[in-house]
Amino acid sequence: MAVAFLELLSVFLGLGLVVQVVQIVYNYRSNMAAMSYIESISSAGGGDRVATIALIPCKISASSSDELLYTFNSLKRSIDLGYVEGGIIVIDPGDEESLKNMGVGGEGIEIIASRSSECSSCSGKNRALITGLKSIATSAVRGDVVVMLDCDAYHHPRSIFYVSKASEAFGGVVTGYRWYLLRDIYSVLYNVVSSLAFEYMGIDRTRIVWGGLVAMPIKVLKDLDLEVRFSEELSDDAVINSEARKKGYRIIFCGKCISLTPAQRVFKRFYLWAVRQMIILRLYTPIGFNLLLAIYSLNTLILFLPVAMLLVGVSNTILGLSTALALLYIAIGMLRAILAVKSHSPGSIYPDVERDRALWRAAYVVLSSIRAPLILSILISARVSHRFTWRGTEYCIVDSGRRAVPCGASYS
Repeated sequence: MAVAFLELLSVFLGLGLVVQVVQIVYNYRSNMAAMSYIESISSAGGGDRVATIALIPCKISASSSDELLYTFNSLKRSIDLGYVEGGIIVIDPGDEESLKNMGVGGEGIEIIASRSSECSSCSGKNRALITGLKSIATSAVRGDVVVMLDCDAYHHPRSIFYVSKASEAFGGVVTGYRWYLLRDIYSVLYNVVSSLAFEYMGIDRTRIVWGGLVAMPIKVLKDLDLEVRFSEELSDDAVINSEARKKGYRIIFCGKCISLTPAQRVFKRFYLWAVRQMIILRLYTPIGFNLLLAIYSLNTLILFLPVAMLLVGVSNTILGLSTALALLYIAIGMLRAILAVKSHSPGSIYPDVERDRALWRAAYVVLSSIRAPLILSILISARVSHRFTWRGTEYCIVDSGRRAVPCGASYS
C-alpha cells in the first residue's frame, strides 16, 4: 500500500512538472509576441507624439541616495529626449530642501508636497499619488498619458516611451516590472523573489499591475476614479489592477519596460521586503496567494522527496524516480531563470545599461532552481503576519485579514 501511494505521488508530481514546462513555453511566447507588437506600434507611430506626464511619489527620508538619483536621472533624460512633457514629483512636507541639495528641479519638473488631509488610512505612497493626480488638472504640464514611476529605480527612457505609446494604442493599462542588477548575493535574492512575476505575465488571468512603472491614458485614469479608490487602500498597483479589470480595460505587460532597482544589502531587509510583497498579494489577490502557497508546497516536496524516501528505505526504482523528478524540477528552474535573464535583464535589452556580472548571473540561475523552500517560508510568514513596516510606517492587518491600515489609524 505504501509503495503504491509513493508511486502514485511520483506520477502526480511528474504531471505537475509537465504543466510547469507548458506554462513556461506559453508564458515566454506570449510575452515575446506582446513586446513585438508594442515595438511595432511604437515604430509605426512616426511623428505622432504621445504627450506624457510622469508622476513620481517620493518619500525622501525612506529612500537611499542611489534610489533617488536613479529615478531623477531617468526623468531628466526622458524630458531631454522628448519622451516626457514634464514630471510631477510629490514629496513629504519639509523635504523640499533635500531635493534642492541634490540638484533636482528645473524646467518641466514640478515639486509639490503631499497633503495629509487626502486620506487617513491609506499608505503614504497613495496619499502622494492622490495629491499628484489632483494637481494634474491645474498643472502647467499637459499630456495624454500619465506614467506613474516609483522613486527607487532607474526607468530607461525607452521604457517610458514604450509604455506611453502602448497605453495610448491599447487604450488600457501598461505595466513594466523590476530587475535588481546582479552584483552581489542580495541582488540575487531580490531577483529570485521579484522575478516570480515574469512567470505569469504572459497569461491574462494571472497578469498583474505591479512593479514601479505603470502607464495609462488620462481618460482611463479618470474613469478608474483612482483619486477616490486610492484613499483607503495600501497598494496602488493592486487597486489599479482590480479597477481596470472591473471596468473592462486591458492590462498589458511590456517586456522591455523593466525598471533597474538597487538591492538593499541586508538580509533582514530583503526578507521583510519579500514578506511584505506576499502580504500585499494575500490581501488583494487571495486566490493567487493560495495558489502560490499550494504550488510551492508541492515544489518543496519534490526537492525533499528523494531524501525522505532514502530515510524511509524504499526500493531503488522509487528512489530513482523521485530523484529524477527533483533533478527535472531543478532543470526547469534553471531554464526559467535563463529566460528571465535573457528577456528581462535591462543590460540585455538596452546597450547603455550596465550588464549583470557573469558570476552573479550564474548564482541567480542556480538559486532560482532550488528556490522553493525559500519562497514557501516567505509565503508562510506572510500568511501568519499581522503587521509589517513599509517606508517607515507600520501597518496592521485588519478586517479578518482583508486589508491593512497604518497601526493606530481610525478606519471604517
